[in-house]
Amino acid sequence: GRSDSWKEQGGGDSWHKNSAWSWDSKNSGQKSDYDKPRRYPAGMPIRPAAQALQEIRKQRREVTEGDLKSMKRHAQEVAPRWTEARKTYGEADMPTVHATPWQELDNLVFLDKMKMWIRERGLENRMKHEPESGRSDDPSYHYFQISLDERKKVNPSTCYVPTLFYGLNCQAWTGEVMPIAWICATKVACFSTVKKALELAPAQRIFGDGRWDRAVLKVHAPEGSVSSSGRAELNVAELTILGVVIRTNMPPEKGDHAFDTWDSRLEVLSLSQSVSSPEDLR
Repeated sequence: GRSDSWKEQGGGDSWHKNSAWSWDSKNSGQKSDYDKPRRYPAGMPIRPAAQALQEIRKQRREVTEGDLKSMKRHAQEVAPRWTEARKTYGEADMPTVHATPWQELDNLVFLDKMKMWIRERGLENRMKHEPESGRSDDPSYHYFQISLDERKKVNPSTCYVPTLFYGLNCQAWTGEVMPIAWICATKVACFSTVKKALELAPAQRIFGDGRWDRAVLKVHAPEGSVSSSGRAELNVAELTILGVVIRTNMPPEKGDHAFDTWDSRLEVLSLSQSVSSPEDLR
């Protein structure tokens, strides 16, 4: 029978050198190998190579209980450094909106890059884009629903919590809200409207395209804890994450905190996660 192990058959990382997909620079003037009939290396199950590689990557991205614990430890180490790394903008150096004549196309490009960001962190089954949940009057709003393995008892009140892209991976995996200022590790500011929460969410340059983006968590909170037009400081243990709202192209205003570059050292990851910088996503 055919073995499922590539390395047992001498495949491993070098199997592509003799496969039908190899490219020989000496034959660059001849017909491309991509035009030849595809064949699979010895020992490889007969199925599309893309599917095989996808399964391997999926196995590497699985987050275990140990990963979640290491992620929480990393959060305690990294979060205090967010305050040191952020910049406060004054009137003299306030950035402008990233101008583009094709705003709708610009938002589609952002969405494509954000989905790549999500896939790199293995969150494609946990953090899904919900177009119908966005604002129909403003395509720069994007909503991603976060599906958790276990949810606390659902509270009827919905509110919004400013957050950072640096902490999204951890919050999506653990289901726990992280305070972005880390002044108090148990409480966060919650707002009744997404607009107010976005105004207080730090602006970040994520993908190296000159645009500023902001993120807020949509959460369930105890009934009556946040007034219809107000703000409240709530314990993170009382909150249940529903999703994240991202507002693209929203630069900092005077007095706002912001991160003008992406620093990979500030993102909360597990020990087993290895991701590229969002600025490298094309």
